[in-house]
Amino acid sequence: MLDWFTDFYLWGYIYTVALVGQIYVLFLLIALLAKNTKGGSEGRYYLFSAVVSSLIHLLTILANFILLWESNLFLPVFQPIFVLSLALYMSEKYENSFKTIEKLSDRLVVLDKLKDDFLAKTSHELKTPLNGIINISQSLLDGAGGSLSRAQAEDIRLITSIGKRLSTLVYDILDYSKLKVMDIQLHIVCLDVHQVAESTVDIFRYLIKGRPITLENKIPPNQHLIWADENRLKQIFSNLLDNSLKYTELGSISLSCRQDGGFLWIQVSDTGIGIPADKLKDIFAPYEQLGEQSANQRGIGLGLTITQQLIELHGGQIVARSEPGQGTSFTFSIPLAKDNKPQRSLPGDYVGYDASESLATEALPQTVHVGGEFSILVVDDEFSNLKALMNILTLNQYNVTVAINGEAALHLLKGAFHYDLCILDVMMPGISGYEVCRKIRETYSPLELPILLLTAKALPEDMEAGFRAGANDFIEKPFEVRELKCRVSTLVQLKNSMDLLLKKETAFLQAQIRPHFLFNALNTIYSFCYTNPGKAGELLAELGVFLRSSFDFSSTASLVTVEKELRLVKAYVAIEEARFGSQLEVEYAVEPSVLNFSILPLMIQPIVENSIRHGLLKRSQGGKVSLSLTHSEDCIQVEVIDNGVGIPASVLKDLIHAKSETRGVGLTNISRRLLRFYGTTLTIFSVEDHGTTVSFRIPAKT
Repeated sequence: MLDWFTDFYLWGYIYTVALVGQIYVLFLLIALLAKNTKGGSEGRYYLFSAVVSSLIHLLTILANFILLWESNLFLPVFQPIFVLSLALYMSEKYENSFKTIEKLSDRLVVLDKLKDDFLAKTSHELKTPLNGIINISQSLLDGAGGSLSRAQAEDIRLITSIGKRLSTLVYDILDYSKLKVMDIQLHIVCLDVHQVAESTVDIFRYLIKGRPITLENKIPPNQHLIWADENRLKQIFSNLLDNSLKYTELGSISLSCRQDGGFLWIQVSDTGIGIPADKLKDIFAPYEQLGEQSANQRGIGLGLTITQQLIELHGGQIVARSEPGQGTSFTFSIPLAKDNKPQRSLPGDYVGYDASESLATEALPQTVHVGGEFSILVVDDEFSNLKALMNILTLNQYNVTVAINGEAALHLLKGAFHYDLCILDVMMPGISGYEVCRKIRETYSPLELPILLLTAKALPEDMEAGFRAGANDFIEKPFEVRELKCRVSTLVQLKNSMDLLLKKETAFLQAQIRPHFLFNALNTIYSFCYTNPGKAGELLAELGVFLRSSFDFSSTASLVTVEKELRLVKAYVAIEEARFGSQLEVEYAVEPSVLNFSILPLMIQPIVENSIRHGLLKRSQGGKVSLSLTHSEDCIQVEVIDNGVGIPASVLKDLIHAKSETRGVGLTNISRRLLRFYGTTLTIFSVEDHGTTVSFRIPAKT
C-alpha cells in the first residue's frame, strides 16, 4: 500500500499539478502577449521568449507524464530563460512606467506654470479696469455726474466697495504667484519696527472711523531695530490687521512685542469672534476660509498664506492662538539688528556715486554747497539712503542739506536758510514722515515748500495718507535715478514758479496805484492850493515820494533800509491824514538804531495801509494807528496796532494761513516773503469792534 501511494505521489500527483499549473501559466502568458501585441511593443519580445520557454517546459512535463520518460527531452535551460524573460519584461514595464510618470510630472509642472502665468497676467490686466471702476464710481459719489438720490449713492458705494475688494484680491493673487516661484526679492534694511507699525495703524485708523473698534500700537518707539524689507513688513502688518478687522465687530485690536534672543516677536491681538480649534491648524493653507463669511469678511483666503511665506522669507515664523468668542492673536518673529543698533556703513550698491564731500553720521545735519541755483533738504534715518541721495543730487548741481530725523529737519526749516524742496522718508525714528509733513504744512504751503515722500510701499491707501498729510509727490524705494531726477526737477521748478509769483505780486503792489486814491489825493492837494499853499507843496512832495517808490520795480527782491521803508509809510500817511483830518491819528514809536538796518521793500507800508483802509475808515469816528519799530536780541520787531473794526474770525484764520484772496495780495504777499527770506510769518491778533495787531520779527542785518 505504501509503495502504491509513493508511486502515485511521485508520478501521478506531482506531474498532474505541474501539468495544470504550467498550462495555466502558458495561458496567462499568451493572453498577456496578445494584449501587448494590440497595445504596443512594450516587453513583447520578453513575453514571447517566456511563452516559448513555458511551452517547452510543458512538453517536457507531458513527455515525462505520458511516455514515462525519466530524462529531459531538452536541455534544462528553459526554466532559467523563462524566469529571466519575465524579470526583463517587468523591468522594462517599470522603466516605461517611470518615464511616463516623469513626462506627466513635467507636463503638470508646465501646466501649473501656465496656470500661474495666466492668473498673474489676468490679474495684472484686471488692475487697470478695476482702477477705472473705482475711480469713476468715486467721482460719481463726489458729484461728478450731478446729485444722486440716497438709493443711487448706496448702489455706487457698493460698486466702489466691490471694486476695492477685487483690487485687493488681484494684488494677493499676484503676490501668491510670485511667492510660489520664489520670484519676490527682499530689500533688507534696518528699521524701527514702531514706525512701520504706526504708519500702518494710521491708515487703518482712518479706514475704521465710525466703527466701535479701538486700534492701538503698544510697540515702544526707538527701542527695537530689526532687519526687514519695509514694503513687505507693512504688507504683513496690513494683512494681519485686515484679518483682525474682518472678525472683530466690537472691541479692540492691539500690536505689542517682546524680545527673545536674536528675534523680536510681534503680536497682533484682537477681541473678535475667534477661530474654532479644528480650523486653527489650517488657517495658513491657501484658499482656506472660516466657513460662511459675511459681506465684510469675503476673500479668497490668501492673506495669511502670503503673510506666513513673507515671514519665513525673512527668517522668522508665525503662530496663531485663538479662543472662540474671546479673540485671536498672531505672533511672528523678525530678526533683530545686531546689538539693536542701525547700520553705519554703506552697502556696495552706491559705489558708483562717490561724492567729493564726505558724509559722517556724527556730523549730521550737514550741508554741501555746489554753487547750484536750488537747495534741497533730505531727511532719512538710513545712512546709505542719505549718501546715495546726496551723491545723486550734488552731481546734478543741487545744494544739499541732509538730516537724520524729523526733529532735525523741523529745526533746520526754522532757520534763515531757505530750501526749494524737502525729500522726506516716511519711516523714521521719533516722529514719522507723515507727522513731519503735517508740521511743515502748518507753516509752508505746498507751493512754498514742495515735499517729496520716500516710501517703500506706494499703495493707494499709503499715497492717500501722504497726500492728506500735505505731500506733493511720492517716489517708491528702491527708486530709479532717472525717475528721481525727473520728480526733483519738476518740484523745484514748481517752487521757482512760486518765487517768480511772489516777485510779480510785489511788483503789482508797487504798481497798484488805485485811481480813486490818486484822484482823491490830487483833489486834496488842489483844495489846499487856495487855502494853504505851503501844505499843498508838502503833500505834492509826499505824493512824489509815494509814486517814486511805487514805480521802483528794480527793488522787488533787493533790500532797502528801514528808514526808506518808513519814509514811504509817512508819505502815504501824510496824504491820508490830509484827506480825513481828525478822523485819522497815526503814532510812531521808532528806535533810531533800527533805521540803518535792511528790510525787504513793501513790508510795512501795506500793513499800515490795510489798518487804515480796512480798520479805521470803516468806522464813522475813525481811529488811531500805532507803528512800533524796536531792536532787541539782534532782531527787528515790527508792530502795527489799530483800534478799528477788527477782523472776523473766519477771515482771520485765512489770513494767518495766507489763504485770503479777498483782501488783495498785500498781507498774503508779506507773509509769504517773510517765510521765504526769513523763515517767519506774520502774527495777527484781532477782536471784532476792538481792533487788530499785526506784527513780525526778523533778523537785524545791514
